[in-house]
Amino acid sequence: MTGIFLKVVNMGIAAGWLVLAVITLRLVFRRAPKWMMPVLWGIAALRMVLPVSIQSVFSLIPSAETINPQIVYMQEPLIHSGIDSLNAAVNPVIVEAFAPDPAASVNPMQIVVAVAAACWIVGAVLMLGYMTVSYLRLKSRVRTAVRCADNIFQSEYVPSPFVLGIVHPRIYLPFGMEGAERAYVIAHEQAHLKRRDHWWKPIGYLLLSLHWYNPAVWAAYALFCRDLELACDERVVRDLSAGQRADYSQALLACSVCRRLPACPLAFGETGVAERVRNVLQYKKPALWLIAAAVVSCAVVAVCFLTNPKEPAADDSRQHLPPMLTVNEVRYAAPNMPAAQLPYGYTCAGTLDSAQAADTGTEGCAYYTSPYNPDCIYVYQESGTPIDPHTLDTTRRQWAYQQWIREGSGDGENRLTLEEVQRLAAFGEALTWEDFERYPYVETGSGLYIQVYEIDELFSVWIGGVRLTDTPLYIYLCAGRDPQEQVEIRTQDVSAFLDAHLRAG
Repeated sequence: MTGIFLKVVNMGIAAGWLVLAVITLRLVFRRAPKWMMPVLWGIAALRMVLPVSIQSVFSLIPSAETINPQIVYMQEPLIHSGIDSLNAAVNPVIVEAFAPDPAASVNPMQIVVAVAAACWIVGAVLMLGYMTVSYLRLKSRVRTAVRCADNIFQSEYVPSPFVLGIVHPRIYLPFGMEGAERAYVIAHEQAHLKRRDHWWKPIGYLLLSLHWYNPAVWAAYALFCRDLELACDERVVRDLSAGQRADYSQALLACSVCRRLPACPLAFGETGVAERVRNVLQYKKPALWLIAAAVVSCAVVAVCFLTNPKEPAADDSRQHLPPMLTVNEVRYAAPNMPAAQLPYGYTCAGTLDSAQAADTGTEGCAYYTSPYNPDCIYVYQESGTPIDPHTLDTTRRQWAYQQWIREGSGDGENRLTLEEVQRLAAFGEALTWEDFERYPYVETGSGLYIQVYEIDELFSVWIGGVRLTDTPLYIYLCAGRDPQEQVEIRTQDVSAFLDAHLRAG
């Protein structure tokens, strides 16, 4: 559930930038056709619900994923807003408040995100509950309404005209509304139905329920409701004379007096009357260039804000980091595949400064050392995602523990290490003979094909089975060269085994 919550939050943050753009255009294009704004709000709605988006060099979204879903597991929880100054201001505070204590059993960020996800669900349920209850109350209020014509009804309990219903919408009028005022009101409400506004407003409220915690979405919903009314007014008055527009404005004012209609997200009442009257009285048929500018603006907004910023290509220079870190005057090179968690015995030794990082792109990243293996350090940095024991998917970026090996260690011999054993163990039953071919071994035994990989004076790995098959019969991590105390690395807890024997040693 926390993964879904963080996905929704990231979609909401990305949509927030689009909302700001639409509000800006709303101010710039005050004389543009009013249908333009509901179209732009529709583009914002798509941004709020689309879980994926194509990448584009034209994208103006600073970051498509401000909060990494792996933040709950990070040793240093960070956000990536796409704005360096914001990251620099916020990330130190987040790290100080939520960096996990190695002695604690739970990452504080896991608790924070879990509580936030629970609050999000409760808030969404309350929003939907309010919509349901208010709809039923209003439906009950007009149950005695009398049909006038087609889908038009009158009721003594209706102080102001409105539209209610999704599948079979009805127009409700108060008793006593007659003549030109009634004709204008009906024309307005029928314009709502022709524009399918009785569908779009409930959809807008559902999105508000999904992103109820986001102030930008509340502002978008309020302006969206106003812009629906303005677009509807424009549709009605575009063919009216100046005198008729004045009469239409009088009808709006009359409907706004004592209009204490019960609030319901699924109903259309008369809102923002002062702005609407002003727009009706000042209405002029928009020039052709203004209509063209509105169409182009909608297209530009869609391209720039419905797309995500383009990620570095697989051959980007950031994928090929310079090879050396320098820590305590020791150089570390040739990073191997990343690990999801630290191997046994590694603890945080500090944060890499610019001199230590040496232009590798790891400045500011935490690094970890172990008293059991001085030849390796781990750096918590951005890397690709492992898809098998030897292959990274460089298009799927993640934060993980990246192994760096001391320059010259092993005299050029790529020996199997405890860190490699723990990394390989994560692939479980998918391990094959080929996954160990890069390491030197000794053949032993009879009958079965057995390979022994010496790690150090305390540990070794024994692999046995029929060499013609891909899957070994067993892969044991043994304490010493005599395989009496052992753990099957594919199915058993390697860390617990190491803990027991290293502590004993």
